[in-house]
Amino acid sequence: MIYSFKFAAFLIAFAQISCVSSFVREGHLDLDGYNFAFLASFCGNYTGPAVQYNFSYPKINCCISFLSYFEDQWWKIWPRPELDCNEKVNSLDPNGSQVVNLTTNNSRAGCHLVPSETNSLVMSCRGYLMYEVSTEEPSTRKCWYLAVSNCYSAKKELKLDYSLNITGAAPNKATATFHRLSLLCDLLLNCFLTMWVSCTSTAH
Repeated sequence: MIYSFKFAAFLIAFAQISCVSSFVREGHLDLDGYNFAFLASFCGNYTGPAVQYNFSYPKINCCISFLSYFEDQWWKIWPRPELDCNEKVNSLDPNGSQVVNLTTNNSRAGCHLVPSETNSLVMSCRGYLMYEVSTEEPSTRKCWYLAVSNCYSAKKELKLDYSLNITGAAPNKATATFHRLSLLCDLLLNCFLTMWVSCTSTAH
């Protein structure tokens, strides 16, 4: 069967669009004793991936930052329990596109204050990020790691709702499993230390 040039071009374009991967990561963080947390990881070609984000968190917890790490940057700070929040964030250029401060003072973050059901103020942020990396090998797949931090909050905690619509990439499933196990180990260790301190205090 012979197709016209225009119809063949349409089929090629349709196939390219259909092959583009996309997925959503969303959830709620309510972490006491933490001011840095992993959200998601994805892999795509050197150009093309994009993330449409939606964050909301109590204004009293301002200000949270949305962080994007390249793979080599990420493994320099994770898992590194000896590094504090600032040391993990300072590995990125604060004036570059890899750090998005989710506050109304940052015009490119897309944030505004809205009242909640309890009449308290909530920081609501919506935005869009595109990921590109210069490389001599266009076929090489690059991976990114997304996290949030709240290094300067009065309380060491992370409380926020998030939704990440990631297109032009596929989820890094192995990394997501590793980080869930790592967080579980941290929580179990904290519980053990709390119980040990409680038992020690009771004994005295």
